[in-house]
Formats: sequence, C-alpha cells, structure tokens
Amino acid sequence: MIVRTHARADEELAGAIQYYHRVGGADLAVRFLKTFDAAMTRIGADPESLPIFYETVRFGPVRRCPLGRPWPYDALFTVARNAVAVVSVWHHRRDPKDRPV
Repeated sequence: MIVRTHARADEELAGAIQYYHRVGGADLAVRFLKTFDAAMTRIGADPESLPIFYETVRFGPVRRCPLGRPWPYDALFTVARNAVAVVSVWHHRRDPKDRPV
C-alpha cells in the first residue's frame, strides 16, 4: 500500500517535529518521527481495520512516546484503491471545529 501525505499534513508534521526539537532536542524530534513512520507502516498495512472518523476519513493514532505516554496525535487519512492519503496530522488539543473534515 502506498502512503502519501497532503500538503496540510506535511505542514502539521513539520510543526510537530520543530516543537519536539525545540523542547527536547534533536533526539526527541527523531523519536517522534520514527514513531510517526511506524504509524504510517501500520496504517498502510491494513487501513480498513482502523476506525472511521468521518464519512470516508479514518484515523490511526501515533502511538507511544519515550516517556510511556501516547503522542497526542492522530493521522487522519482516506483510502483509495491501493493508496492511503494522509490528510491531517491532528494534535488532540486543537479545536475540533478546525479539523479538515
């Protein structure tokens, strides 16, 4: 399964990486990115097994951070043929009315 991100998701992911780099250094930013990559691998392996968020948009959590707590992000994505398109990397504290879907 091909996993690709839209520009909005790329911007949100870049913002998260910059934040973790600023508060925890390069090591924390790299760990977040590796966790995000693992989440994309899980999503790409079986996207239909993940819950529907809204209409055709599904979500997959970005799992555990090094401190044992979950990273506060979900990847919102759609599935078409043999491709997964990530439309947003959503932080849990953002206002729900600002969601792209």
